[in-house]
This record gives sequence, C-alpha cells and structure tokens, in this order.
Amino acid sequence: NTNTQMSTETTDTQIELNIDEAELLEDKERLPRRAHIDVLIIFLVCAFSLGFVLDVYGTTGHAVIKHPTNNNSGNFSDFLVDEDKYTILPLDHWNWILVNIDWHYLPPLLFFLSGWNAFYSLCKRTEREFRIERVHRLLVPILTIYLLRITEVFSALAPMDLECQLEHELLKTKLSYNNSLQYSDMDMNRCQGHRGVFHHRAPLLQSLISSYHLASGVLSTGHLIPLFLFSQMFAFWFCVFHPRHNKQSDHHISYCGSTSCCCSKKPLSCATKTFCCLNFLCKPASNPTQFIDAVSWYLGGPLRLILVPGFTILLIDSSDQILSIFIDIGAVFEVFVWMCFYLFGYAIAATEFESIGELCKKYCSIYLSLGVICILGDSIVMIVLSDSFNKGMINSEVKLMAELVHPCFRGFGSWLFVLGAVNTTNKTFKTSTDLICKIREISMPFIMIHPNVFIIYMAGAFWIPYFRSFPFTVIFGTLVTGAVSFVITKAGPIRYFFGLHCPKNSLLPGVTLGGFIPLIVLIFLSATVCFVSFAFRNG
Repeated sequence: NTNTQMSTETTDTQIELNIDEAELLEDKERLPRRAHIDVLIIFLVCAFSLGFVLDVYGTTGHAVIKHPTNNNSGNFSDFLVDEDKYTILPLDHWNWILVNIDWHYLPPLLFFLSGWNAFYSLCKRTEREFRIERVHRLLVPILTIYLLRITEVFSALAPMDLECQLEHELLKTKLSYNNSLQYSDMDMNRCQGHRGVFHHRAPLLQSLISSYHLASGVLSTGHLIPLFLFSQMFAFWFCVFHPRHNKQSDHHISYCGSTSCCCSKKPLSCATKTFCCLNFLCKPASNPTQFIDAVSWYLGGPLRLILVPGFTILLIDSSDQILSIFIDIGAVFEVFVWMCFYLFGYAIAATEFESIGELCKKYCSIYLSLGVICILGDSIVMIVLSDSFNKGMINSEVKLMAELVHPCFRGFGSWLFVLGAVNTTNKTFKTSTDLICKIREISMPFIMIHPNVFIIYMAGAFWIPYFRSFPFTVIFGTLVTGAVSFVITKAGPIRYFFGLHCPKNSLLPGVTLGGFIPLIVLIFLSATVCFVSFAFRNG
C-alpha cells in the first residue's frame, strides 16, 4: 500500500510538472513582447554611451568640448570653445550635471526594468530555466567585457592635456574642481584617454597591465554584476509570489526542480517565512495573493505610491551619506538602493493589472514631472555648493552638512522619474515593431563594446583637429560602434558571448555539461588574465 501510495504521489507530481511545462510553453507563444521595456532599454544604452563620452571629456576641469583649432600647443587659450554672454553656465558645469544624472538617476531605471522583466520572464520559464538563462545572458557577458579590456592598451597612445601634465607634475592648480586633493606618486589620474595612468606617460605594457589590475575589470562590468547576483538571490522569492509558479492547488513550490526541499513544501512554516524573507517591507506574504495584498496595502494610493518607496530609498541613501562622515565606505549602500528598485520593479509588474497599475498609468505624467523637478533641484544644489566651496564662501563642514539634502532629491527624484518614465512609455508604446526589436537586439553588444571602440577612436582622434571635438566623437563613435554591434548580431555562435540568444542547433553554448563549457573556458581565461596582471602589476 505504501509503495502504491508513493507511486501515485510520484505520478501526480509528474503530471503537475508536465502541466506546468505545457502552460509555460503556451505562455511563451501567448505573451506579447513588452515594447515599452525595449524602448527604455534602448534609451538607457544611448544615455550610458553618451555618459561615457562626457566622462572622458570631463576628466579635466575645463576641456569639456575641445576647440577645433587646438593645435596641441598646450596653451590654455587654445583649449576651449569660446563662451559668450548667452552661455548661462560654463561647459564643464553642463557636463557635470549630465554625468550626475547618468550616475544617479539612470541606473535605478535599469534595475527597475530588470525586476519588471523578471516577472514576465518567469511566465515563460521555470525557476531553474530562469537561473540558467541569467547565467548565459549576464554572467557570460560580464566575463566577455573583462577580457575585452585589452583594447584599453590604446589609451597609452592618447595625448595628455595641459592640466593633466600639471597634475602629473604634482603642481597645485586652480584649473580643477579636485584641486583640494593631495596627489601622491601613486595616485592615478584619468586624463590620458579616460584611463588611469601614473605620474608619467604610461607605456603600452603598463597600460595593458593597469587595465586589468586594481579590480578595474570588476568595475568595468558596470551594473551587470549586481543584476546577475540579484537574479540568483531572488529567484525563489520571485517564484513564491508568482501566480504561475505558486498555485493553491499545488502542494509544492518548485525549487531548483526539487519538491522535497523544506523550502518547497506547503504550507510554508514560520521558519521558512522568516529565513527566506517571505514578506514585502516586513508585511508577511507566502503566496501571490498575499503578496499583492501586501503591495496594495503599502502602495495603494497616489501619495503612498510616492512616499513609501521614496522614504525607503531615502533611508538607505542617507545612511550612506551620514556614515561617510565618519568612515569611507565607498558606494556600498548604492547597491542596496539598486536592490530596492529591482524588487519594486517586480512588485509593480505583479500588480500591473490591479489597482496599483491603474494608479501608475493615471498619474504617470505627474510622477514624471515631479521626478524631473527633483533632478533639476539636485543639480542646482550640487552646482551652487561646489562653486560656493571653491570660491571660499563656505567651509567644508557647511558643505558637508548641506550635501545631506542630496539623498532627499535622489531618493524621491529617482523613484518618481522611474515610475513616471516606465508608465508613460507603457501608455505610449502599446505594441512592438520589427525596428524596435532589431535595435533592442543591437543594444546589448553596443553597451558591451562601446567603451572599447570609443577608446580606440579617441586615442587617435584626440591628436587631430576637428576629429577630437565632442560632436565628432559622439557621431563617429556611435556609428562605428553600431556597425560593429550589428555585425555581432549576424555572427552566429559569437552572439552567445554578447548575451544574445543563439539558434537551437547552434555550436554555442552546446549541450555538453549543460551548455556550460563556454562559461568554464571564460572563467579560466579571466582568472589567468587576473593572475598575470596582479603578478606583473609593478613591472
């Protein structure tokens, strides 16, 4: 009897799993492509690419847009585009504002969209498939980006401007907003083609070694590492609250394909709820219905939709600001801000067709307008404080206290901007087109290779009048990067290394070892390069 009962339970479980797989296959064919997500990702790729170029041109205090007639004389008068009475702010101020937006307001949009996309991705995939798909589409590009840093050796060929030379000679100058910093022989300045160089012109080999040393390879992968980690950390959490994966009629929640794990048996115990963090902002939830109720309880109103996420992000961001007064912790808390946007993106996607979704669409224009106002307010405060400090009007203590207003603008501004932008585009772009899909496909290799292409271009173009000017760099660099990205999308198995899907019978990733052989090879090559660069870092 016992064996018969076990056999019956096994058969029932297999039937349930087969039904789930059939439903997932139906979802793959039924769910339309989210056009607004594609449009926003294309926008982010263009913005990040422009931000990179602005960051290069902003590595000196004034040389934001180089004068077309600059003959590399080193004279300050040959260095700038002349400013007339119609210029409200110096060019470097505009550059600073745009880079600030690129750093603090666009990444939250990326993480929100990724959380949103995770919800709809789980409509078409099991949890195991979701985890594996994120390995192939995020971890593999991360390692590819690291290996592509070899192109940064070309930065050794870029010219050094006047202010860069003064900093390398350890001379005090008023040309830079960072003139209060004390430079030492080991300080690395980014003024030779955006790359870090030491107190002398970096030779070719030294540039190659420094490209991979000092964890620069990790930093170059930008936001892909947190995205990959979040996708693996919250996969089970997402499935618990997903209507396709946690049904009341099922007795188990699939956890890596297992139905015997203690975290998979229903009803979920108190210990499981506690240690698996099955709640939304500390309000307990263990199934999709309770999750939607918890989200609605917190965000179910036009003001609550602003205040609750805004204060949550403000609390994290201000903690970073306050602790930085006593100890330098870097941007640790910024990762937790990104995590909040990732989770809020999933929550908003889960309630898209509930009352919260209607509120988002109804007030999206107001939210977007308020977000833009906060961004402008943050930029004005940043410029005023910096200029007042550099002119000696305020001391460092007053400046430090006044900077506590930044988390207020960034906490509410970033959330309002993201919420308004996502829902405004959602209302505008109802269906996707072939053109949007194609540009979206090109955007992944574009964002991966654009620093490499721009560095190669600028290393030579900065020696040539006109070609080193900002408009030429943006236009030519974008066209070349777009062309290379298009070729990559047509490169068959090579697409795999740039986070793109390959045909079923493609050579990569293959089926041996579950399709992880290319990943293993990339890990080995990355580890080897990292070891060699560390061993010869002083060579």
